[in-house]
Amino acid sequence: MNTLRSSLALVALVALATGVADTAQAAATLSTGPVRVSADPAHGDLLRCGAVNVGTKEIEVVITATLDDTFQSPPLFVTPGQTATIFNPNSGPSSANGFCRFTIKGGKKNVRASACALDQNNNCRAAAGAD
Repeated sequence: MNTLRSSLALVALVALATGVADTAQAAATLSTGPVRVSADPAHGDLLRCGAVNVGTKEIEVVITATLDDTFQSPPLFVTPGQTATIFNPNSGPSSANGFCRFTIKGGKKNVRASACALDQNNNCRAAAGAD
């Protein structure tokens, strides 16, 4: 009887461990390095976080843009060749470093992502790739 209980306990542990491993692999994270975002609209006042799907299947991504405040998107469904983007304005009185985090359901292999400090003409003045 103890052998049966031990065997059932072992099966339950393996099933639980496998489920936890699958859940852990279900989402991957990419993060950028910092980019300097100016508070002066003449030089740049937006942090842009963008992720492009370079794969062949739709992906689900949640984007977090951190500057003075943190903005997080709802789950975004991105088809192949398309980009998901969110913006975070610099609401502080001075320049600040910002960064982006991308949480991708199903893995990060087919995602390229970056952070960019935009000026008033939507020119990227500083950028950082995500890894």
